[in-house]
Amino acid sequence: MYETPQYPNQNHSYDIRQELSRLMNVAKTRQNAYRKAIEEAQSSKVKAALQKNELQQTQFTAELKRLLGSLGQHDETNTQDDFSSWRSFQRHSDEAILAACVQIEESAIVQYEYVLADPLPRHVRAILQKHYQTFLDARAYLLALESSFYAFN
Repeated sequence: MYETPQYPNQNHSYDIRQELSRLMNVAKTRQNAYRKAIEEAQSSKVKAALQKNELQQTQFTAELKRLLGSLGQHDETNTQDDFSSWRSFQRHSDEAILAACVQIEESAIVQYEYVLADPLPRHVRAILQKHYQTFLDARAYLLALESSFYAFN
């Protein structure tokens, strides 16, 4: 599954750079998982949906990198593949790939909800809110696509 963020206690001092670094890890994990899913998908419709999400994530990763740079922090995120769901669809059906990609979106949604719950500069919130909405839309589309496979079986 995915790692649920630990909510800060009252003694925690909020560091936006730390939170953006967390989202950078989410971005890289999401991007790597989509690349692997594209390689394994069979259906051209599934591949097209995955490619769209991977391209969007490439753009989001660049936006996060610029945000971190504007705050004086360089991207030092660890790019390890800690998301195990992509392994679950290697050599499996498109339905399994879609289910794993839904999990990827749900993980991103949880992480973004955590950060968006905190006070943020307006320009940062606008960018993160755009990412968040895209993840919600992507999850809905992937779920609909997944359902269409079951409707024909």
